[in-house]
Amino acid sequence: MDVDDDSPRTTRTRTGSILSQRAMDALHSPRSQKVIVDEDKLQKLLDRTVRQTHNFNVEKLEKLFSHFTQCIYQHRTDYDKSALIQVPNQNHRDALNVEK
Repeated sequence: MDVDDDSPRTTRTRTGSILSQRAMDALHSPRSQKVIVDEDKLQKLLDRTVRQTHNFNVEKLEKLFSHFTQCIYQHRTDYDKSALIQVPNQNHRDALNVEK
């Protein structure tokens, strides 16, 4: 096997460094948009979820976690997260009212 001694070897560490640098460049580029989150509505959603799930067993909590994860995934490309945390939301109510 013929190896060119002049070419740099691409290792996992070097590849990771390159990817990290690209991510940092993207974060600091002028094209980066700020994520918009209504922190009051987010806090209300958290408080309501904690209140309504205090007696949930692990299985119900896992189902709720799955629901929230799906919601987050659906809105992953939105910079304005307002639609994600609408309270009340029928899908959230349905997820919180899973049969005990």
